[in-house]
Amino acid sequence: MSAVDFTIDVGQRLGFVPSTLAPAVRSEIADVMDAYADDVETFVFSDWPVDTGRSLRAWTIYTDGAVLVVRNAVEYVSWVNQGESADRIELEVERGFRRFGGEISQILEAAERERRRREQIARQPRGSLIGDIARAEAARQLLIMAGVADLPG
Repeated sequence: MSAVDFTIDVGQRLGFVPSTLAPAVRSEIADVMDAYADDVETFVFSDWPVDTGRSLRAWTIYTDGAVLVVRNAVEYVSWVNQGESADRIELEVERGFRRFGGEISQILEAAERERRRREQIARQPRGSLIGDIARAEAARQLLIMAGVADLPG
């Protein structure tokens, strides 16, 4: 072992494809992913042992959609502290996934509940005042969530 790659595809692990989600949902997930990356980076920079600083400076931590990239290409990085330091980083990445993956799951569940609610509203009988109003509001909200328009209320 030499370089390390602890990259996690959160979308794959949780079973969603970001491009199929509404922009508002993707934005919420992006905020959580950024917090996840920040937590991992804070841990790395506070926990990683430093002699010359070369291996510390080589950590690459960023998000790409629902993917958290955590890599270090230094040839001896997996041997620092007999591998214990890299193991701690990997454990922190997994611990973070449990925490932040849970937050993302909640976002996805809320979006699914909202989708079902809108679907139910859309099934209201046509020609009834309540059904027509509900359908119009559902259509308005869908346009706003899709980023097509910011319509007045």
